[in-house]
Amino acid sequence: MVLYYSIVFGLLVFEMTLFGMMVFPFPKKWKRAVLIKIDESGIIRRNQYIINIVGFFVFILFIDSVNRMIRATEEVNTANMADPRTDTQLHVKKFYSQRNMYLTGFTLFLSLIINRTFAILMDLFYAEEELERLGQSAPVQHKDVKFYQESNEKQDKEISELLKELDDLKRKDRDFELLKKQAKNQSAEYNRLADEHNDLEKTREGRTDEIKKDL
Repeated sequence: MVLYYSIVFGLLVFEMTLFGMMVFPFPKKWKRAVLIKIDESGIIRRNQYIINIVGFFVFILFIDSVNRMIRATEEVNTANMADPRTDTQLHVKKFYSQRNMYLTGFTLFLSLIINRTFAILMDLFYAEEELERLGQSAPVQHKDVKFYQESNEKQDKEISELLKELDDLKRKDRDFELLKKQAKNQSAEYNRLADEHNDLEKTREGRTDEIKKDL
C-alpha cells in the first residue's frame, strides 16, 4: 500500500474509534463531561484549518481512485484475455483501485458522520444543562409566582371590600338626601299649617272682639 493510502487507512481507523466512543453507551454523565470539555477547550476550532486540509487531501485521493477504477474497468473489458498473466495483472489493478476508492470514500463519509454526530450530541448536552438550570431555578420562580398570586388575590379582595363600602356610602348618601328632602317638606308643611293656625286664631280673636262690642 502506498504511503498516503496507509495514512488514509490510519485516519479511517481513528475515525472509527472516535465514532465508536461517541455512540458507545458509556455513562451519560461521563460522556457529556468529556465532550463538553473538548468543545470548550477549542481544540477542534483551533485545528479546523488542518482538518479541512486533510479532508481536501482525502477528497482528491477519492477522485483519483475513482478515475483509476474506471480506467482499470475499461482495460479489463477491452483487453485480450489470452494471456493469464495479463488478465491477473488487470484484475489486481482493478481490485487495488476499487479498494482505494472504498477506503477514501468511507473515510470522507465517516468524517461527515462524526462531524454531524458531534454537533447533535453537543446541542443535546447543552440543552440538558439548560434544562437542569431551569429546573433548579423553577422552585424559586414558583414561590415568586405564588407570592404574586396571593398578593393579587389580597388586592382583589381589598378592592371588592372598598367597592362594597363605596356602594354603602352612596346608598347612605341617597338615604340622607331623601331624609333631608322629607324633612324640608315636613318643615314647609309645618310652617304652612302654623300660618293657617295663626290665621285662624286671628280670625277667631277678631270675631270674639266683635261679639264683645255688640254686647
